[in-house]
Amino acid sequence: MHIIVSIDGCHLGPRFQHPFRVTPALLKATAGWEEMLWACAAQGDARKFLDWFRDEGNDRYFDGVGALALLLAAGNLSKAGKFAIQRTCYEQWFTERDASAVTFSSGRILL
Repeated sequence: MHIIVSIDGCHLGPRFQHPFRVTPALLKATAGWEEMLWACAAQGDARKFLDWFRDEGNDRYFDGVGALALLLAAGNLSKAGKFAIQRTCYEQWFTERDASAVTFSSGRILL
């Protein structure tokens, strides 16, 4: 069985009331931040995932916390007992007009 989720992730820049414009360096740093977030979720430990997220804050306005927490909860409820969360896709959408960006990810549980 596969459970798939597709989410928008970070919302960055003036369009989202940030006091800064998005730069290539920020996009690269955000990609690394989200990779670490998914790696934490991949461990299947909801408490560790939520603790990491709380410690990091939500300065990037990541919307996918609920979706990833749902994947963790679904995996923990499975009869298989062991599962893995895998990020399957990652994209960034940058708009030059207002120097803002939104990121998108998809992932799945492997039971």
